[in-house]
Amino acid sequence: MFKLLSCFSLLLMICLPALSYSQVNMSALPPRSSIEISFTENHPPVVRETRQVRLDSGINQLEFRWNRVTINPRLIELYLPPEKAIELIETERFLDVPALTWSLDSAQRVSFNLQLLYQVENLNRETSYRAVLQPDSKLVDLYQYTSLFNNSGEDFVDATVVLDEQLIEQQTLRDGESRRFLSLRQEAIPYWLTYHYTAGEHPGRRDQEQPLKVSYGFHNPGDPEAASSLMPAGKLQLFEKNDQGKVFLSETKLAAFPAGDTVNLSAGKSRDIAIEERLLEEERMDVFRDEDGIIQLYNSKKSWRFEIENFRPDTVTLQLDKPMEGEWEIVDSSHPTKRINARLIRFKLELPPTTEIPVELSYIIKHRGRRLR
Repeated sequence: MFKLLSCFSLLLMICLPALSYSQVNMSALPPRSSIEISFTENHPPVVRETRQVRLDSGINQLEFRWNRVTINPRLIELYLPPEKAIELIETERFLDVPALTWSLDSAQRVSFNLQLLYQVENLNRETSYRAVLQPDSKLVDLYQYTSLFNNSGEDFVDATVVLDEQLIEQQTLRDGESRRFLSLRQEAIPYWLTYHYTAGEHPGRRDQEQPLKVSYGFHNPGDPEAASSLMPAGKLQLFEKNDQGKVFLSETKLAAFPAGDTVNLSAGKSRDIAIEERLLEEERMDVFRDEDGIIQLYNSKKSWRFEIENFRPDTVTLQLDKPMEGEWEIVDSSHPTKRINARLIRFKLELPPTTEIPVELSYIIKHRGRRLR
């Protein structure tokens, strides 16, 4: 794991073994030659900086200091090129000074690129999305925006920003500043419209019908093998395109979703679908009584009918949930069902344009226990 960076001074101390610390010749190192900040979902950002370093033959001391910045010294990593024959002998940490010293043994005088990796606090990102529906083509354009907030105490000039392994253009982010930029554009993603109905919530005649919940769904179209395909958690605003421009539909808080996962966006309610549910039959059957005439076991059968009408000029999906009771078994159904859990089954119905379809369901409930009447 890479570790974060945030430093103010990096000093090189070249010394002979016989010299005391006060006799060490100290010289300031050149400025950073490059800096990279990597952001990964659910992890602190990682900063990687590169500096051109020169070592003399023998023992050298390299001191890393930071001020006004919160860094965990145990999470700082020093990367040395293996081909340069440089050995890390000792790492010294100080309790009262924000500094770290490495003792390096070099076989010869050498110049190389030194890499430091570390984690800095108060360097944050936020992700937001804008999704624009195109109803005529059933496609959605998705735009991801990233906001970076730097309150770390360090200036990052011409830093390469990496978001979930996706390389973004260079950004300059000084202490106290924030930046917002378009970090991802995914256009022409197929979407589907789903209406949601739970039986028992709105029973009765059609003149008592209630608007149904509506959602829009689409898949993250990224490559499942690429970490950059992960879409971080963030707020999403949903718009619909029409002749007048864009109409705001809803705002949703999204959890992070990897490539291939489905995103379902709530978009309010609609009366485009009318549903009337009726209990056609309820009877007690297979009754067993004990010698005292008390019912010990019996089954009850229930039959339901749902009259569904689609007023839209296009095909839509209806998710019809039917809560179940007790120990049940389906004996007849006009359409396929899916068992969600012990208390719920689900119909997923494709409704053709401007049509009316009936859905029927019959099931048996098993009752057990003493003194059942």
